[in-house]
Amino acid sequence: MNKIMMLITVSSLCFGGILHSEVEKLVILGTGPAGLTAGLFAGQSHLCPLVIEGENFDGQLASIYRIENYPGFPEGISGQELRERIRQQAEIFGARFQTGYATEVNLENRPFRIVLSDGQEIQTESLVIATGAAPRWLGLEGEKSLIGHGISASATFDGHLFVDKDVLVVGGGDSAMEQALILTEYAKKVILIYNKNKFYSSSYLQDRVFKNGKIEVLFNTEISVIKDVGKGYVTGVVLHNNKTEKDSDLACDGIFVSNGREPNTKIFKKWLKMTDKGNIVTESDNTKTSVSGVFAAGDITESPYRKVVTSAASGCMSAMDAIRFLNSAK
Repeated sequence: MNKIMMLITVSSLCFGGILHSEVEKLVILGTGPAGLTAGLFAGQSHLCPLVIEGENFDGQLASIYRIENYPGFPEGISGQELRERIRQQAEIFGARFQTGYATEVNLENRPFRIVLSDGQEIQTESLVIATGAAPRWLGLEGEKSLIGHGISASATFDGHLFVDKDVLVVGGGDSAMEQALILTEYAKKVILIYNKNKFYSSSYLQDRVFKNGKIEVLFNTEISVIKDVGKGYVTGVVLHNNKTEKDSDLACDGIFVSNGREPNTKIFKKWLKMTDKGNIVTESDNTKTSVSGVFAAGDITESPYRKVVTSAASGCMSAMDAIRFLNSAK
């Protein structure tokens, strides 16, 4: 049997239900690089994993305008395209995808129980958690009410709304650099502010930022007030220089927040060992969590590595760990 026919056969078995039962062998929560790669490797091992993908498909990977350091793509690739390619590859190997998100879990006994946003209950013998992380907002008064009305966490999705406008980007990491660079394609002026005296992002991105004439960089600076929140849209801010302790008014039309991420792990807090920041604790040399049969991958873990390629690698590890677990449990 040639490779193409073998893949078609595996996919048919999974989607036809021949290898599917009321209790799943493996459920994967999340479709970022970790979740998708877990689905790919679990599918390749004929587990026919069920992968639960969010309703908006707008996770961190999809929001990356261009990834220039992912192996095999010397010309670069957008996060959205990379996500779609890995998804297609996982589906070829038999991974099944279902739209929704988990609202409740019970990890006390196997099979584990997962309740989805539409009320459906799924049971599974093993679980990979790869739910990623959500934007950490600034915590300013009125901020949440202006999300979608001048405040955003994604220049990829919302940059086109700010043609010939003045915008702020808050942050000092790779995401902030990328957002600032994307916004120069639309905005009249981009002001990049960071509350420390130097960025912690990749040097090549910093070089591009400092060489771009549309970007102004303000160090030791943070937003202390969003002005005129009652108008329902962004009109300006008060900036505070934490070195000189001076405040200044700045008119702007948009604020893009790259203030780090918070792990999407709240529903697992009752069941799994976590850090104070909500990251799931795994064993040092694998993806096993404090509950046997549950594995964690990607940005929800303690790992200090926050790159697409490292998330994909941890997804591969989680699938391999799940396969070993299921084989040993037979």
